[in-house]
Amino acid sequence: MVFQFCRPVWDRWIELALLSGELDIGEEWTKKEVKWIAQGFDWVDPLKDQQAQQMAVRMDLKVGQKWYQSWVTI
Repeated sequence: MVFQFCRPVWDRWIELALLSGELDIGEEWTKKEVKWIAQGFDWVDPLKDQQAQQMAVRMDLKVGQKWYQSWVTI
């Protein structure tokens, strides 16, 4: 979904916003990156989910910040 729809729409939107002058982000910002965060699903087994996340952090498969972001509700 992100690669087929969201990214092309974002790229076009940011391009048009910059060209029209509606968005002024300065010259230092050169990359058109956005972080897409998919909606999470309800837990099936919260204890096992938590243990798996902690294990991934301990094994350096996931850094602590990414683990925290996956648990924060926006």
